[in-house]
Amino acid sequence: RCHAEPRRSPLRPRRRCSCRGGSSWSAPLAALDQLGQHKRLDFMAGRLGPGVGGRVGGGAARGAGFAVGGVYRMWERRPKPDVNRSVTEAKAAALETASHERTVSAERFASAYEKLDELVASLSHLPFRQEPEDVPIGRLVESEAALHRAATLIHALGTTDFRIGITTEILVKPPMPSLWSHVTSWWETLDAAASEPQLLGVGAREFVLFLACAIRLNTMGIVHPALRMVHELRVHAARGALDEWAALPGPVQQLLPSAAMARFVLATLGVKAARKLYRRRPAERLEWPGELPKQLSTRGLLEAVEVFAGEQRECAPDSPVGLWNAAWVAKEAVPVRKVLGLAAAADMHELLVRCYTLADETGDDFLRAEARIEAAMALVEGAGGLVGYRVDGGPGQVRRDMRSSQPAAGPTQQLQVMGASAAIRQGVGRNEARRLAGGVHPAFLEAGEMLLVEWWEVRRLWNDAMVPYDALARWKHEHNVYGESTGWDIVDSFLHMTLVEQRLAPGQYAVSPSNKAGFQPRRDHGHGNERECANCGLDANEVTLQCCARCKLVWYCSADCQREDWKHGGHKTVCKKVSRTTR
Repeated sequence: RCHAEPRRSPLRPRRRCSCRGGSSWSAPLAALDQLGQHKRLDFMAGRLGPGVGGRVGGGAARGAGFAVGGVYRMWERRPKPDVNRSVTEAKAAALETASHERTVSAERFASAYEKLDELVASLSHLPFRQEPEDVPIGRLVESEAALHRAATLIHALGTTDFRIGITTEILVKPPMPSLWSHVTSWWETLDAAASEPQLLGVGAREFVLFLACAIRLNTMGIVHPALRMVHELRVHAARGALDEWAALPGPVQQLLPSAAMARFVLATLGVKAARKLYRRRPAERLEWPGELPKQLSTRGLLEAVEVFAGEQRECAPDSPVGLWNAAWVAKEAVPVRKVLGLAAAADMHELLVRCYTLADETGDDFLRAEARIEAAMALVEGAGGLVGYRVDGGPGQVRRDMRSSQPAAGPTQQLQVMGASAAIRQGVGRNEARRLAGGVHPAFLEAGEMLLVEWWEVRRLWNDAMVPYDALARWKHEHNVYGESTGWDIVDSFLHMTLVEQRLAPGQYAVSPSNKAGFQPRRDHGHGNERECANCGLDANEVTLQCCARCKLVWYCSADCQREDWKHGGHKTVCKKVSRTTR
């Protein structure tokens, strides 16, 4: 909408301004003269023509919602949850929830809490130690009580995706199989079938005991042995260690009904341990002074997470957890594998859509919320592939498939070309044909092209995510959603800017704040360690950072990086808007 034009009703078409100015792009409609025939405008699908914009809402909530089929959809904003909530408080809320009011996720957690309480009670006769006692594996294998304790721990953490807290008694009271410290070598290859084991005689019973041991080690922060044990058990599983699963005692099989479930928990533990090391500085990944092994390099750990996520999907195809971890790998491919930022955003969005669709089917409230928030973040960063630029005759738009699997050149590419007239659409088509002939990847934006965002789709995903989020809040586990998703603050800030500051109407595209780049080449450092140079990605542990004196929101390692981000990184626009809002 040209800001020189007077405001009009959002349901009345406007003439195009002769100045062709303005900062908002509008979605096209093939035949504007049919607008009056629509008895129900589907704003969520973006079926609005050029100039059919305007502002809606009123008062303090002006521009924050619109009518769809008689229903007023608002932006369901939520305050940031307290990520430091105690395990005791969360556990009490889950157990106090009436059984008929529990969701599928609440029932899983309540059952896991009850089983862990039973495990703690079974350990009451054991002395409290500073660290676990090492016992020969032969003695533990013959003890059904030890097997049952190990299976209980595996079941509780596996069914809750390791989100449940473990008490100190569970960590230090049960004895450890002494051979865990004998696994000292890192893997030469992540192909388990091609690797040689370091231990001998590992069967189904030993597998259960060693897996519980690795879980306890990882929880206590002894990550390196835990990750080595994960690969060792993968090798034994590939060599048939789980073939006699049916010979396990009945109580153990009730907790772990199949070998596939045990392998799924093993892969989940591998993801947790590898990501924990990935988020550290390279110098902090060393187990002892010396040269960093290639297995602990950033690239090596990302490959490990990718392999473990694939095994999660193989062992439990009905679980969304593997897709969630694969989406994280797609995002981290930008700093590690130098994938184009827009291609990574498109890859991540595709996986997350499949993830939350599967989470809806299985009733996993955590991933129903988390995957939608991350998918909304991917759209904000340009995963929708919507690009606007000017051709002869006016502005046009094209939707490109920006996934990394798309070739830069080929015989054909499927594109959605849009424009207010046939001449504009033909001009856009000619430009796209030129790009295709020149081998330009769809995720590479040229000069004059602007990345557009259908903000109503971002809001839809956010609002849909708040339904399971509120369900988790009723039993005080909603803090996991904020703690495990990186997109909460990004999506929240984008919607605030779009709906409160700019007050865009449905059909008026927002401009992506990523400024053509998509995901930035910045490695995941985990919550609380995100401070890094906004231009080059170096974190506070590697260089000394100074914040922008104007907005106080971003940090830089040097004046050169600040100038680069100001001129070409899009901070100039963001900084001015933030400063005006603050004043």
